[in-house]
Amino acid sequence: MKFPSPKTLISAISLSVALGSAIPALSQVTDSAQSMITLSFVESIVIDNVNDLNITPTGPNQPATGLDLFCVAGTGFQTFSITFGSTTMPFELSNGTFIVNYDVFFDNDLSGIITQAFAGVPIPGQMIQNTDCASDNAAFEVSIPAAEWQPVQNQGPFTGTLSIMVASE
Repeated sequence: MKFPSPKTLISAISLSVALGSAIPALSQVTDSAQSMITLSFVESIVIDNVNDLNITPTGPNQPATGLDLFCVAGTGFQTFSITFGSTTMPFELSNGTFIVNYDVFFDNDLSGIITQAFAGVPIPGQMIQNTDCASDNAAFEVSIPAAEWQPVQNQGPFTGTLSIMVASE
C-alpha cells in the first residue's frame, strides 16, 4: 500500500477545506436564547424656583396682583396636574383679626393663557414643557380684588401660605 507524501496530503486537505469537504465533519452541538431589551423611564417631576410674593396695591379700585415665574419639569410622562392649596378654603390672607380673600391663576407655558385655580382642586392635562429646570416655564398670579383689600388697607399686613403640588398623569 502506497501512502501519499506529506506534501500531497496537505494539498488534498487544503483543497477539501476550500471546496467544502466531502469528508463528514464532526457533529456540532449548538444552543441559542433571546433577550428582550426594554428601556424604561422612572417617572420624575419637580417644581422649582417658587418665590414669595410681596403684593402692594397700585391704586384705588384696582385689584392688587403679584406674579411669580417658576419651573415644572418631568420625565417619563407627558402631562401633569397642578393643585394650589391653602390652609384655608377659599384662598385667604389674615392679619389675625380680618380676612382678605384672593384668587389664583396658573399659566403653564408663559403664553398668557391662564386658568383660574380653586383651592385643593387639581388642574389636569398640563403638558410637561421641560425635562429639567434650566429655565422658568410656568407662572402663577395672585389677585386680590379691590373690594377685599380696600376696606382693611389700614389693618395690614395680611399673610398666608400658598402651597403648590404637581403630579404626573
